[in-house]
Amino acid sequence: MSEKRKRPDFSDSDSDDYIIWKIARLKKRLKKHHSKGRRSHRSPSPQSDVFTTPDHSDDDDVPLSAFAARNADAVDSEVAGSCITNTTPIEDGGSSILDASILALLGDEKPSADVLGPSIHVDLTSRWSFILSNGLSEASVNTLLKKYPPPENCPLLKCPRINPEVASAINEQVARRDSNLNGLQNQIGAALSALGQLASAVVSEEGGGGTWLMLN
Repeated sequence: MSEKRKRPDFSDSDSDDYIIWKIARLKKRLKKHHSKGRRSHRSPSPQSDVFTTPDHSDDDDVPLSAFAARNADAVDSEVAGSCITNTTPIEDGGSSILDASILALLGDEKPSADVLGPSIHVDLTSRWSFILSNGLSEASVNTLLKKYPPPENCPLLKCPRINPEVASAINEQVARRDSNLNGLQNQIGAALSALGQLASAVVSEEGGGGTWLMLN
């Protein structure tokens, strides 16, 4: 009589090694069963209907599908338990108050709102908004430049022209850039000339009735 096979020592019945060993053993039993069936059909004998069942444990009678489902449930339970037990609480550090020096390094919490002045007349608003969005036509710009030339006692409001010696030494790109800046500066000078005429009229008013406009 053959000696009974010893079952390998597995520390955990739900381990992967145990499952692999179990599947291999079931396959071996199934293959052995089929081979005996083929031999019984080839050479019938009085003893062909008698089969000796090898020694096996109680787990050998469990179907493979049920065995796999049982071990899958056990693995899921183990994973779920480990997720719960290994969860470390996160400390709530959001309520701590930072030092003033650290807050200064971080910057302002919220951007400060733009400081706006008093409202102006609605007709000015509509016209200035259109000009700022679309600009003035070339004809309007030339008209305003002629209407508000630099005051005779403040000639610096007019942009100086580049020296002919320098103009001959620079390339076309630099000359074009200087011409554009010259035009912008003359436009600013014309605007200041218009404001200067208005301010002169206010401060020169008899009795100083319009002085409060300049002070406010």
